[in-house]
Amino acid sequence: IIGDPTERDIAIYLPKEYFSSDALLPVVYYLPGFGDSTMISMVLPNDFDSGLKGLTPMIIVIIPGIDRFGGSFFVDSNVTGNWSEFVVKDVVNYMDTHYRTIPKNTGRGLSGHSMGGFGAFNIAMRHPDVFSSVFALAPGLVGTKGIEDTQMFDSPAHIRAFIAAMEPIRGLSDSAALSALDRNAQSFEIGFDIAYGMAFAPSKTPPYFEYPYKLVGNDLVRDDVILAKWDAGFGAVHKEVDEFKTNLSSLKAIGLDCGLNDEYQWIVRGCDYFNGELNAAGISLNYTTHAGMHQDKIRGRILGV
Repeated sequence: IIGDPTERDIAIYLPKEYFSSDALLPVVYYLPGFGDSTMISMVLPNDFDSGLKGLTPMIIVIIPGIDRFGGSFFVDSNVTGNWSEFVVKDVVNYMDTHYRTIPKNTGRGLSGHSMGGFGAFNIAMRHPDVFSSVFALAPGLVGTKGIEDTQMFDSPAHIRAFIAAMEPIRGLSDSAALSALDRNAQSFEIGFDIAYGMAFAPSKTPPYFEYPYKLVGNDLVRDDVILAKWDAGFGAVHKEVDEFKTNLSSLKAIGLDCGLNDEYQWIVRGCDYFNGELNAAGISLNYTTHAGMHQDKIRGRILGV
């Protein structure tokens, strides 16, 4: 609905061993964060050339999840497109038919940062038949407070400002509505909420998502049914671990990493909660933390330096 092109660019790294042997190679698929088109702070391909020395040669594929409003969250939406299906089917099939890959789940790993870290977990736990391992850096996950712990809902002033920005868009034509949303999305605080709503609570009429709050007089009134849709994105961890326990248990490796000084402290709480839920379910994972923030240590965490 938002008019994004269906043909997307991906970046493919081939190690030097790819050209000196006919061997089939494993593939790591990496999903960047909101608004990011590549691995932040990485110098490519040089960092791969040096950082992968001594390791099993591998192909690395970077799949940007940027859409018109900043990020797709790598989920299927009738407003922003079938991004999960794009990763699982289109990109994987393209790689297996155009390159010498190991064409089975044991030859594929999935990774990502922030929005992409959420996407990596969300896709891997639903498709262990496609990916056998997952490593997420500072993923979009929330803890026991749910989605209301995030910057989208932790401030009544922000909620009121968002409602005021979106209300004039209702009833506009598609072209006028999209233009108005484009203007609003110039602000990260507003744009992130727009993109998140389109991904997890999509609607076919402007502003193309359902919002869990409305103003009645001067009071904010919450719709718990719609809020549950928003929470089912970064939240609902306990429910999802229970629902996908078998799938998660079948993964060869699960890695979770976050910076204790992340500007978005709800991510730290979310990672702690996710770690606890997996442990309680008897699912093994490697949970690591560091003293960094949301983005400043990405290169070192990826390369292990």
